Formats: sequence, structure tokens, C-alpha cells
Amino acid sequence: MGGTMKENKWLRVLAALMFILLVSGAGCHTAISHECGVTDAKGGICKDTTNVTPDAKLDTNITDVQTDTQQPQDTADTLHPKDGIDTSAEDVLLDTYKTEVQTDTQQPQDTADTTLLDAQDVTQFDVADTTMLDAEDMTTPHGPAPVNLGTAGNYVILSKSGITNVPTSAVTGDIGVSPITSTAITGFDLILDASGTFSTSSQVTGHIFAADYASPTPSNLTTAISDMETAYTDAAGRVTPDYTVLGAGNISGLTLVPGLYKWGTGVLISADVTLHGGPNDVWIFQIAEGITMETNTKIILTGGALPKNIFWQSFGNVEIRVGAHFEGIILCSTQIIMQSGASLNGRMLAQTQVTLISNIIVQPAP
Repeated sequence: MGGTMKENKWLRVLAALMFILLVSGAGCHTAISHECGVTDAKGGICKDTTNVTPDAKLDTNITDVQTDTQQPQDTADTLHPKDGIDTSAEDVLLDTYKTEVQTDTQQPQDTADTTLLDAQDVTQFDVADTTMLDAEDMTTPHGPAPVNLGTAGNYVILSKSGITNVPTSAVTGDIGVSPITSTAITGFDLILDASGTFSTSSQVTGHIFAADYASPTPSNLTTAISDMETAYTDAAGRVTPDYTVLGAGNISGLTLVPGLYKWGTGVLISADVTLHGGPNDVWIFQIAEGITMETNTKIILTGGALPKNIFWQSFGNVEIRVGAHFEGIILCSTQIIMQSGASLNGRMLAQTQVTLISNIIVQPAP
């Protein structure tokens, strides 16, 4: 009986020990499953990634959810590109451009803004471009130095071979011819002044001079013709053009900034041309052939540009057709022809003939 009881006691102890071992083993297994499921490549630190719950995954992205400036794009907020910031190339470029616009005092000049400075695009402004003139731009000269006309600048029309007019024209300023005589001035119904030095006409607000009038007119005209030829040579001889062969000679519809322009051809204007610049800016156009301005087209000045600072040096004939309007100083080695109803704000300085047909010609303000 005593032996049986002793045996039962040891069985109970053994059962208790086994129970303890079983319980301990289960706890150890649980600890290992949560802490030692994966061995870290850098050694020893182990974490189990197989039993992470969906809630735990969401918790790892809580910061993203809280700091997004846009709504998450899915339930788990899985860091799509649209979360918080758009990283597309187009938007990055746009953001860069916006920063530049906010800090620039003038329109941006890099390739992200507009391609302003090639021969074609610099001369074709959009709405943003035409706001480029600040207070300094309006007073600081741009472009080449102006051409010195000398005493040729005393005349709105000056010709070596004659001036013909089909009435009725309206000319504001003095006109002159030399070495040809007054007989080469037709269509004005000249009235010789008592002094014999000039004539007048109802179509001219100014005086008319010819080489056969009384002194000092012949001498003055000789000097003026020489100054005209010197001015032509100066304009034609300017070097280092800013724009060469722009539009292959067709500048129709363009907006032209101040500068020196050069063509080995003629120039065609079949749609309005705008010259955009300040009152001190200068344009010189070197043209190896002639100028043709088509019917009812216009040269338009914007930004304060003045015709006295615009010089058209043309080797060939200049023809301004019906109803067209021209701006600037024409320095022509041959003939200038104004067709019916055409007008000019500037000067016509021709080394041969000038032809008028019911035109309005006004000399520029000094």
C-alpha cells in the first residue's frame, strides 16, 4: 500500500513536470514565431514578417496618410505617385517655370519659357512678350547707332532725277531735286517765290527746292545730295548683323525688335509688320535688292518706336502699293514708287526718281 502511494506520488510529480515542460515549450515557440522568423542580413536581429496583420501594414503608412495634401487614392494608401505631390516630368517643368516667373523682373529667357532669340521666333512676340519693356528699356537705346543723314535730313523727299506727282497728294516737309532742275518736278503746280530760292505748292506744307534756283539753294542741295549718298553708304556698310536673311526675305506678319537686319535678296511685305521697341531704339535694314509692300498692308510701330530711327537701305526699287502705309527713312540707290493712296511717315531719299500718285507723305518728328 505504501509502495503504491509512493509510486502514485512520483507519477503525479512526473505529470506535473511534463505539464510545465509542455507549457514552457508552447511559450517559447510563440516567442520564436514573433521574434525569430527571419534572420536579418546584417546579422542577428530577427523579425517575423509572415504574421504581420493588415492593420500593422496600414500603421506603417500612417505618416503618409496624415501628411498627404491630396486624398489617398486607395483604401490602404499604398503610395501612388499622386499622393501629396505629382512627380510627372511635365508638372516638374511647370513648377520650375512658375518659380522663375515669380522671381524674374523681366520675361524669362530660358528654353522653358519661350524660344525668343532665334531669327524667326524672337521677332514673333506673343501677348506675354510684348510686355517686356520696363522703365529702363524705354530709355536705354537698343540696336545699332542711328544713321547720320546730315543735311539730307532737312528734306522729306530728296531726289537726283526728279519727282513726279499725280494730284492730289499731301506732303508735309521740304522737297528738293539736284542735280536735275525744277522742270523735273511735275504735278505740283509750282509757284516760284519772289526770292527765287524756292517754290511753293498747295499740295506741299513746306518749300520746294531745285538746282536751278537762286543761291544758296544749288549749293545747299549739292551738300544734301552728298550727305544722302554718305548715309546710304553708312547704312549699307554696317557689319555684324543681328539677323541675316530673316524669313528668306519675306517678313510678312512679323514683329521685329531693334537691330541690324541683312538680306542678300529683296524684301516682301504682304501682311502687316510690327516694329516693337522704345523711342531711342534703332532698326537698320540692309537689302541687296528691292522692297515690295503689297496693297493695304501696314508697318506698325509699338512700344514708343519712332520712324526717325528706322532706316531702310535698299539697292533696288522700293514699291509701296495701293493703300499701303510705310514707316521710316528710305535710303534707295534707285527709284521709289508710291502707288495710289499709299502713305508714308518718314523720308524718301532716292538716288534716282520718286513717283507719287495721290499720296500722303509726312516727315517724322525730330
